[in-house]
Amino acid sequence: MGLHTATRLNRWVKSAEAKTLHAGRLNIGPRLLLGFVFIILSMLAADAIILWQFHVVRTQAGRLNDIDQKLVAVLRVHTSMLALHDRLDELADAEDADRLAMEAGPLRAAVLEDIRRATSALTLPPFNPRRDPTIRSTLNAIQSALAWQLEAITTLATSGDWRAVHLRLANQVRPLESLTSALVEKVDHEAGEQQAQTVLNIRRVQRLFFVAVPLTAVFTLLIAATLGLAIIRSITQPLARLVEGSKALARGEFQHQVSVTGKDELAHLGQVFNDTARRLGDLYAALQNSEDRLRLVIDTIPAHAWSARPDGSVDFINQRFLEFTGRSMDDLLGWGWGSFVHPEDLTRYVGEWQAAVATGNPMESEARVRRMDNDYRWLLIRNVPLRDERGNIVNWYGTAIDIEERHRAEDALRRSEAYLAEAQRLSKTGSFGWNVSTGEIRLSEETYKIFEYDRAVKPTLELVFQRSHPDDRDRVQQTIDRAAEARANFDFEHRLLMADGSVKHVHVVARALSDESGSVEFVGAVMDVTVAKQAEETLRESEAYLAEAQRLSHTGSWAGAPGTGKIRYWSEECYRVLGFDPHGGQPRFETFFQRIHPDDQAKFRETAETAARDKVEFDYRIVHPGGEIRDIHTVGHPVFRPSGELVEFVGTVIDVTERKRAEEERERLRQVQADLAHLSRVTTMGELTAALAHEVNQPIAAAVTDAKTCLRWLARDQPDLEEAREAASRIVKDAIRATEIIKRTRLLFKKGPPQRELVDANEVIREIVVLLRGEAAGYSISVRTELAEDLPQVMGDRMQLQQVLMNLIMNSIDAMKDVDGTRELTINSQRGENEHLVVSVSDTGVGLPPQRADQIFNAFFTTKPHGTGMGLRISRSIVESHGGRLWAADNSPRGASFCFTLPTEPRHRNDTRRLNAA
Repeated sequence: MGLHTATRLNRWVKSAEAKTLHAGRLNIGPRLLLGFVFIILSMLAADAIILWQFHVVRTQAGRLNDIDQKLVAVLRVHTSMLALHDRLDELADAEDADRLAMEAGPLRAAVLEDIRRATSALTLPPFNPRRDPTIRSTLNAIQSALAWQLEAITTLATSGDWRAVHLRLANQVRPLESLTSALVEKVDHEAGEQQAQTVLNIRRVQRLFFVAVPLTAVFTLLIAATLGLAIIRSITQPLARLVEGSKALARGEFQHQVSVTGKDELAHLGQVFNDTARRLGDLYAALQNSEDRLRLVIDTIPAHAWSARPDGSVDFINQRFLEFTGRSMDDLLGWGWGSFVHPEDLTRYVGEWQAAVATGNPMESEARVRRMDNDYRWLLIRNVPLRDERGNIVNWYGTAIDIEERHRAEDALRRSEAYLAEAQRLSKTGSFGWNVSTGEIRLSEETYKIFEYDRAVKPTLELVFQRSHPDDRDRVQQTIDRAAEARANFDFEHRLLMADGSVKHVHVVARALSDESGSVEFVGAVMDVTVAKQAEETLRESEAYLAEAQRLSHTGSWAGAPGTGKIRYWSEECYRVLGFDPHGGQPRFETFFQRIHPDDQAKFRETAETAARDKVEFDYRIVHPGGEIRDIHTVGHPVFRPSGELVEFVGTVIDVTERKRAEEERERLRQVQADLAHLSRVTTMGELTAALAHEVNQPIAAAVTDAKTCLRWLARDQPDLEEAREAASRIVKDAIRATEIIKRTRLLFKKGPPQRELVDANEVIREIVVLLRGEAAGYSISVRTELAEDLPQVMGDRMQLQQVLMNLIMNSIDAMKDVDGTRELTINSQRGENEHLVVSVSDTGVGLPPQRADQIFNAFFTTKPHGTGMGLRISRSIVESHGGRLWAADNSPRGASFCFTLPTEPRHRNDTRRLNAA
């Protein structure tokens, strides 16, 4: 079935081509134009049908929109009537005659405007009021009744007859709402019927649209396909005959003729093709004869020559090249010549040859080729394309020249230049040549790098001057001008300002050379000495910084010969430290030795003579010319050669006079502080005499009671030894307790240097609480301790820590003596951050002094009538000497807290020494 249909379609197309278009009589352009016209007319007809269907659908949709607008207009009349009645009813309920009279007019105008719009809308098609003539009469009745009803209601409201107003609203205005409601139902019913009819019309149009559009599209495509096939066949068949003839011509079959029918462009092209084929046959025969003669000439010339096809494969090699390789032509044709190219050059050369074939550009390259004696020789190879009139490559022709000797000379020259360039690169030295008469300048690659110019830039004197630093430009130009005028050598340094703003230092040296004609040429070198200049500048800066550092620290450096005592070097600060003039020349060792204090000369000489191979460090005094005595600290160490031979001694001298004086002053201050702390403890203990007496009296009284009890147990007829023993044990405990209290009290009175040891902070707190419990009880102060368990010990002086706690607790007791309410003292210990213990003493007293809380740790600041203002200052000094800190804060709602921290690990040895000194 499908095959039969295709056959009939093919016959119909052929018939259309032969009878309708007369394809052979029309040219291709008019033929295509005629087909396009038929296709465009078909498409326009299809578009007209589709647009007509769209217009019908749009008209029906417009009818639906008009019907909806009329229904909306009637609904707005009903809505306005409802709003009018509701508002009048509200005003009647409010019995506000003024507002009713004021608002009745706008409400009436709004209803009448909606009635007018509804009447206008109902007169427009597609709505037909004749089907129900009561619609318009109803609107007119509502319009006429509304006016006099509102006037009557307004009159009744003005007279104050609100009952009549309510009756009229219920009996006269409410029925108007019913009329509008019935009117809406009628219009809605009629609109629904018209909408249903319109929807049926739209569906009918849609069905027609769905049928008309596909039929129109199929008809248009059928016409386009018929015309397209007919036109294509009328063009492709002659073209196929021309292509077949072209293939035959490419195979060299010049006798092939193309059949020609019709009178269009393709028929003329077939006639031209047949004439061209005949002429090419004649030309080929003549070319064959010329090629034979050319081959004979090529074989005869003394050079290597060949030819290659457009794809790069060799099709001819002359006799000279065959003799050079010692091979036959069959071995070298095609791509066989590649086996005679040196393996190291083969990939590169084949790539260059293939690139030339691909681009059609002439090629020149060098490669090593194996000779008949298996020796490789360098050949300079050139290949050029031969093109026809249309620019197509017909053939490639190439030659080769033996350049072995030249290549060896060039290799030697390149090696020499490479060595020179590498030497210049390593030494950052470039070379240049300048012909004064011609102005020509030649620069080496390193010179280009130094000046940072591209190799493509032609060097000139202007470029040299342009790159010179502005501050040196005039000097450079004057130097070069003088050298050119005097034909003399020149040697100078200057700076270059580079494009990025950096600065280079260069050293230029040139020699003037003259030839027989008197022409002068300068040959010279340019050396980049920036690194050396920067090193010199850095060295100068380093020396300046070192001299300034020595001056600020009063530290001088020196060097001396071992054994001989000869001074080799003193720094400028060394002169000043030792009392010599830096500008007076280096003194002899004997002169320096006489400046040493007489009591230290023997020790100095002994140390200098015994110091041979080890580091030395000692102190001595020196007497300045004015009689001032300065303390000097000297450190020296030996310098050895790799062989182990001692070269010299180098070291420093430091003026430590001020440091020694500061240490002595600090020691005196430490002693004063210790005495003051002892005085503070003694004063505090004096104030606590009554409390301490009470604490000591308790264990003594208990011991007396236990002794009397023990005597009674022994005085019985049958002595109760067990009870007596227990009483005696209690006597011993009470005596030990009293002894401990007295011992602790004596320790606080004791004066002596601090003794650092491992101390249990909780134990110190308990001891102080025992001593001060009686003082607190005398003022009805409860003492509570919150001590953390397993706290690590701290390194410190037990007596000083007791003094800190006693001072803080006594301050808290003083702060709570005169306050009303709860009097509570809380002592807390716990672990803190960074391996520290935190001890706090909190009270419910008067708190810190307002606006002066930051002054409580200042010396001689106190809020007590009998205070000295040194307790908290001494406590802070003690805590800080132990590596901690002490601070205070207000409690809420009243009172104050004093907290201090203590490190749980021993500090560095120097820190420990500093703490002991404090």
